[in-house]
Amino acid sequence: MDHPRDPLAGPDFVALRAGQRVGRYEVLGVLGHGGFGITYRALDRQLGREVAIKEYLPAALAVRRDGTTVLPRSPHEADDFNWGRTRFVEEGRTLAGLQKSPAIVRVFDFLEFNGTAYIVMELVQGETLDHRLKRTGPLPPAAIERLLWPLLDGLACVHANGFLHRDIKPANILVDAEGDPTLIDFGASRAAMAGRSLALTAVFTPGYAAAEQVTSARQGPWTDIYALSGTLYYAITGKPPPNVFDRMTEDRYESLALLQPPGFSRRLLLGIDAGLAVKAGDRPQTIPGWRTVLGKTAASDNDVTVVSRPGRRSPMVAPEVEPMNRQVSSGGLQRRLAAAAILAVAAGGFFVWKARDDDRHAAPERSIQVASPAVPPRVESAVGPPKTEPDERRAAEAAEAGLRLGLPERQKVQIALTAAGFDTRGSDGTFGPRSREMIAAWQKAQGQPATGFLTAPQSLTLQRKADEEKRKAEEEVRTRAASAPATPAPAPVAAPFDGTYVGFFSPSGPVALQASPAHSISLRVANGSGSGTMTSASCGATPISVRISPSGAITGDAQSVDASCSRFPLAIQGQAANGQLWMTFNGAVGSGSANLMPGAPPAASRRAAAPGPLAGRFDGSYAGSLSAVDTGGISRVLTADLEIAGDRLSGRISSPTCGSATIALAVSAGGEVSGEVRLQANPTCSPIPLGVQGRVLGDRLTLDLRGAGLRIQGTLTRRAG
Repeated sequence: MDHPRDPLAGPDFVALRAGQRVGRYEVLGVLGHGGFGITYRALDRQLGREVAIKEYLPAALAVRRDGTTVLPRSPHEADDFNWGRTRFVEEGRTLAGLQKSPAIVRVFDFLEFNGTAYIVMELVQGETLDHRLKRTGPLPPAAIERLLWPLLDGLACVHANGFLHRDIKPANILVDAEGDPTLIDFGASRAAMAGRSLALTAVFTPGYAAAEQVTSARQGPWTDIYALSGTLYYAITGKPPPNVFDRMTEDRYESLALLQPPGFSRRLLLGIDAGLAVKAGDRPQTIPGWRTVLGKTAASDNDVTVVSRPGRRSPMVAPEVEPMNRQVSSGGLQRRLAAAAILAVAAGGFFVWKARDDDRHAAPERSIQVASPAVPPRVESAVGPPKTEPDERRAAEAAEAGLRLGLPERQKVQIALTAAGFDTRGSDGTFGPRSREMIAAWQKAQGQPATGFLTAPQSLTLQRKADEEKRKAEEEVRTRAASAPATPAPAPVAAPFDGTYVGFFSPSGPVALQASPAHSISLRVANGSGSGTMTSASCGATPISVRISPSGAITGDAQSVDASCSRFPLAIQGQAANGQLWMTFNGAVGSGSANLMPGAPPAASRRAAAPGPLAGRFDGSYAGSLSAVDTGGISRVLTADLEIAGDRLSGRISSPTCGSATIALAVSAGGEVSGEVRLQANPTCSPIPLGVQGRVLGDRLTLDLRGAGLRIQGTLTRRAG
């Protein structure tokens, strides 16, 4: 039972006042606040230095009473609040254990006070990378190098200890006057809380969030690699990469290796492209492996200190902490870095990543093979094996390896090359010396670098060419068949129980299953297999399928509906005898029976069946997450539980803050989804009309909903069974 929120709880955001004390720390002012907590500028009275303090105060779960004490909003929310507070403190300890890691915020203290918890961090000067890019525009190669390697060193240490950042973006990287970075605002703690409590909305940043962060896929170091690659892409080009939702439906990502910004090494550009692969498995899997792809294998040895805006500084050193169980092997991890004064409040912390041995110790060679496709280096001749510099050749080979071409794709490439006059002398899918020679010759004929290794656009071009050749061959076969004398086909042999059967389903059991007094059944049987529909006047049609053995034993399955039109499965058993089908239906919610007779559907059945769709190849239940982004750039995660039956898609889309809404859309024979819905998914929870487009491909349903100031996108997965 849900408990009402206390009307006397007061406003969601009540910060501590200047002069109030948190243990030995005196609050000087507020640096920032958000849905998960508040960050203060404070003075350590014992050591005489200014610090930044994060306070755990999730606005959806707790409020401040009497200007000091933090309490859960209601008894119903107390468990989630206390669970999050314990995790907040534990992650403070984790941050403290990583204080010597390069480019990672430095933690001084963590404590429980005022009914909540606090993390105390060093206060330093700097501006966010996002602010710097908006002020100065894209960064030159030297500035990118100064950012990249310390961040890689710090992330390698984080990952080696089994944690992820999960919210890397330009706004969460602090850059000092010398261009040295500090990674701030770890977002995993809020992500973990959002996964536990529906009161908290999961937040991620389009352009930097990987596909696995908006689905239920497994996350790992490759997730942080995607976000950091997106951040570097923005720093080099001046614009973020496309939203991952758009890339999953139509990838318009512009490869850095194709753009070729001046002054940057090809290996660096290839490595960033590799880190931005949509599929997690196509990215480098570890920081050491990615460092190899980027063209550097050793950690940096610079010893740089980040300084903050003018303010009180102290020579005091953070207290020593117990070393972590796992040792970090990264040469030169000696940089002393500090926490940020410009902390956006997501309450800090790490996401615990249960690393497998094969993830943590992946060989660099494996990581090289996931490099993103890009334009390979140019060579002088396309005759014989391509002649390139060793590094350039390895980069081109790595780019092709990142495509992960299977046997069918390689065979298509060979077929297309041979059809274009570059005879590979076979299409067995093996790229031997002859195939490499022909690839290089074809590349030269296209006016492209003749490396002998394919880029993604080249592979797609050749595969489309092979598909065209296949269509031409099939068309020739059809043309010859049409001109040949027609041969009468042998008459099919009817099985003993073939025919059309009709009747009514009579429900029984503890739950009233019917949405109308009776469900009509229409079933067509051919060669021992039957399919059809069970139809109610108010809820439409649901599928039914059976198998009839030569002896007449019937087995199968069906779906029925209850009074609210919710579907549930039924198992069928029965017997065919004397021209009739006797069947019983059993399920977890109820049961029923039916006696079907040969013939056309009766009038009542035909009237009931009229509104219902026929069973189609896309039928089934689809579920997953959708991302809602408003004009302010705020993202929210919605959940969807939808059902396709024939030409109709229906179900519910739910928002943690605005509740659920029922939708109904049309599905074409080709799998295109269209229609219009009204959802309450904006900050004010007011209904908004949204036009819908989508498509069903295999077991995935992709949706794109657009309306005034709101766009909702996502891919749902068909449930097994």
